[in-house]
Amino acid sequence: MSTFADRVVQAPSPLRETPELRRSGELTVEQIDAIAEATAHELLRVSLEEAYAMLDRGDLDGTVAGDSLRSLRHLRQA
Repeated sequence: MSTFADRVVQAPSPLRETPELRRSGELTVEQIDAIAEATAHELLRVSLEEAYAMLDRGDLDGTVAGDSLRSLRHLRQA
């Protein structure tokens, strides 16, 4: 019998693939966009544009996807 933990597959993260981020601790706009795009695809299976539209309509309120995308959009605008 397998456990849930045996079946969990961790998706590649744009953060882990960015060695310069680990050194500097800062994100470029391009890195934020890549993370947001990956988040939209991995969590919602939609484009980033559709994910932001869902966020704006309130469809993602109270979800991990909504919180993540809201934070990433805020970082991009900062």
